[in-house]
Amino acid sequence: MSAVIEKIAQNYTFPPNAQSSSTSPESSPSTVGTFIKMKGYADLVVGVLLAFKPSLLYESPPMQFWHSLTGLDLSDASTAVGFNHAIACMVFAIGLGNIVAARSGPAAWPSVFVSTFIWGVLSLLTALTAVHDVTKEWGVANATMIMTGINHMLFCGAMWYLDREIWNKAFWCAQC
Repeated sequence: MSAVIEKIAQNYTFPPNAQSSSTSPESSPSTVGTFIKMKGYADLVVGVLLAFKPSLLYESPPMQFWHSLTGLDLSDASTAVGFNHAIACMVFAIGLGNIVAARSGPAAWPSVFVSTFIWGVLSLLTALTAVHDVTKEWGVANATMIMTGINHMLFCGAMWYLDREIWNKAFWCAQC
């Protein structure tokens, strides 16, 4: 197992000051790492807000926009305090994980891409199922799910722009 991990790490290790195989001229390992680290810090901020003042997020102008556009409900921070705190813990932990992954180098970055991509897709699918009133009846699909899905997909798109091989590294690793 360690030989497989070592082989995978070799595929994502760049020599010092080397450019990645990306077609984007401004992309470098440090650029991608910095981007992931900044997302990690943003997740820490969101985690703290969800823990102490979730209504700042749930009633924010972007949420109001998605609510007015889709008709999906706004999340009510007062109805599920424990749930908000659990999500805050998760988002905070993911933020710390992103910071660690950014420091760990290119071998760790595909895992950030995969987890963010899957989180975004599942959030958007949850919101889309409200069209059929499946999740809306359960109270799961709301404006927050749309905003979360869009944010995560934009982050993945930006990661792909910075490293055009991230998709292949994340999903099509021949050594795995």
